[in-house]
Amino acid sequence: MLEVGRGPLAGQSILVLEDEVVLALELCSTFRDAGASVYVATNADTALRAIEACGTSAAVLDINLGRKDCSAVCERLADNGIPFVFFTGEARPDIMLRWPNTPVLTKLASKRRIIGVLAGLTVATPSTDALRRVDVTDQRALGF
Repeated sequence: MLEVGRGPLAGQSILVLEDEVVLALELCSTFRDAGASVYVATNADTALRAIEACGTSAAVLDINLGRKDCSAVCERLADNGIPFVFFTGEARPDIMLRWPNTPVLTKLASKRRIIGVLAGLTVATPSTDALRRVDVTDQRALGF
């Protein structure tokens, strides 16, 4: 295990929005092991507060949050120029098409893949837009 501040996500503050607590804790552990500081939210209201309070560098968002979705969080992140990735088990084109350059990872994605995408997002610039494109393999898994 790496200490916070060492690893591919060193110096980053990652927001995890995931309503499945066990999965949220697993992601938290994964990102901490990769050197990031992590804030976990299990609902959109908590995530919205965390965006401002935690100096978020990037976010990993579950699209479906019980009866709600992550739209309000996506809007706030986009307004603040904070990159995010969808981490979902169910395709929601109504949400995903609103942010077409946002990477989409299935909940079956490997830890290494998730860390790699996040690391790319935190160093991406407009000239490296390719880092933000949806992975074709992940699109197929979601039924596109």
